[in-house]
Amino acid sequence: MTLAEARRAVAGTDVPGGTAVAAYMSKLAVRRPEQVQHLLVSLDTAKPVNSYTRQDLVAQLQDKARKHPTMANRMLTRWKDFFSFCEQQGWVTHNPLTIVQRKFIGGKETARERVLSWDEIQKFLLLVLHPDTKFALYFILATGLRPSEALWVLRTGRTEKIPTKTTLHRIPRVPHVKALLKLVGHVPASHLTLSNALRRKGVDYTPHDLRRTFATRLSDLGVFPHVVEKCLNHRMEGVMAVYNHAEYWDQRVEAMRLWGHKLSQLRRSCRSGT
Repeated sequence: MTLAEARRAVAGTDVPGGTAVAAYMSKLAVRRPEQVQHLLVSLDTAKPVNSYTRQDLVAQLQDKARKHPTMANRMLTRWKDFFSFCEQQGWVTHNPLTIVQRKFIGGKETARERVLSWDEIQKFLLLVLHPDTKFALYFILATGLRPSEALWVLRTGRTEKIPTKTTLHRIPRVPHVKALLKLVGHVPASHLTLSNALRRKGVDYTPHDLRRTFATRLSDLGVFPHVVEKCLNHRMEGVMAVYNHAEYWDQRVEAMRLWGHKLSQLRRSCRSGT
């Protein structure tokens, strides 16, 4: 539904939450709209958008924060933007979340630094999980993709024009990537499925930590930092961000081949018990 259609549909009436969400989504220019939708799904879209109260919204966010503080903070940011949109359209008189701060919802976030050692990677390879979940997690480790990006690639089979928050990414179709894409079964619904599976196993790392492990151990294998950054689809910093637009594609291909070879060695070691 377009914004104009929403305005015509609700002229002179209380705007249903579902209509407001649809209009909001139609105005966003994001590459992964399903991620935004996921953050809005907890809103009761059957209610008129002007019936939401700060007390109810904060209570819902704090309840989410008890188990998933980072997710609660992301929800707060997205909900604030949604209600700002509604206020701009005249559907609410004020944004009920304007004064609400993340430090009182999910708390201050600290950057994670967890990286798996070579021995821990082998233990991960031996971890007993649902086959589809284990396959998706291994694919993150094998490609260095963000969890949501890895799931997108597994669903589509595409390794180019991978949608991220700001840019389109691509990864080399080196032998181990091509081999994995031929083995795809059922793809987990979201990255939360992967996080919950690891949490139930009692390990202290997350799916995103597998991406950090990819980057760190690739550096251990002698790959230059700027090539690792490009493998991760990170932006260059400082002067390089302005003047250096090289993709280092050939070096990325070689880095991925090297990584695939190392993972094969680790898997063989696990099978032999050495």
